[in-house]
Amino acid sequence: MKGKIRVAVCGNLPTACNYLLKNGIVCIDKFSDATEIPDEQVYHLILIYAPQAEGLLNTRYTRSVLAGEETD
Repeated sequence: MKGKIRVAVCGNLPTACNYLLKNGIVCIDKFSDATEIPDEQVYHLILIYAPQAEGLLNTRYTRSVLAGEETD
């Protein structure tokens, strides 16, 4: 599966990007903010630099609620 995994990186995470590249993950899209991620793009992993969120555990990201349907 190496090389086929899509990763979005939001913010300054050079160590994470270097690790992914070293391990064969070559499809990395970088954004300055998570709101820049296109709605039509699907990612296997989204990494978000959030220094104010240190210590948050067991969280889940939900993208939006449209016409009564929740999408993850």
